Amino acid sequence: MFHTFSTFFGYDLSYLEAIGTFTGLLAVWYAAKNKIINWPLGLVNVSCFAVLFYANQLYADVFLQIYFFGMGIYGWYFWRAQQINPQPIRSMKTNKFLQLITYCLLASLVCGYGVTHLHEYFPSTFPQPAAYPFADSFVTVFSIVANVLMARYVLQNWLFWIVVDIIAPIIYYQRGILFVSMEFVLFLVIAMFGYFQWHRQLAFLSVK
Repeated sequence: MFHTFSTFFGYDLSYLEAIGTFTGLLAVWYAAKNKIINWPLGLVNVSCFAVLFYANQLYADVFLQIYFFGMGIYGWYFWRAQQINPQPIRSMKTNKFLQLITYCLLASLVCGYGVTHLHEYFPSTFPQPAAYPFADSFVTVFSIVANVLMARYVLQNWLFWIVVDIIAPIIYYQRGILFVSMEFVLFLVIAMFGYFQWHRQLAFLSVK
């Protein structure tokens, strides 16, 4: 899977990165459109990215992809259930939203400290020190929360994704995963679209 799929301007794009990038873009686009197919596409995406991130010592991201896989199954099941008994998009209160952000920042610090020492605790599994442990942990924690909020049809999931999609491409660019980095820039655009799309649907439901 690490064999070269194609070369762009001197950058060797592997089959793994190509498949992960393509399915990831489709998954986020269909999520913004509120389509259930985003979940099975996401399962393929995170499976590819788990291997890719492990190879680049982004260990917090590896755990994130494992979590995403489990949440992908849950989200797929939950959204299928909503097709029978639809649940409308809902919005968090401002104070709850700010509390959640505070908890995420604290969790990012704790996670970053743990990831920093992974190569000391488990040298056979993580032979190299983690790259950008605190920034990577920030992306991981905020992505976990965003994924839960998305599965539960909470509008603010897109605000969390927007923050993730600003930080993540910088990390991936620094690690030389160029196509994934560019993909997250596109994710940022789609996340903005998703927020306004869901906000419009929420506003429409509110006046019905």
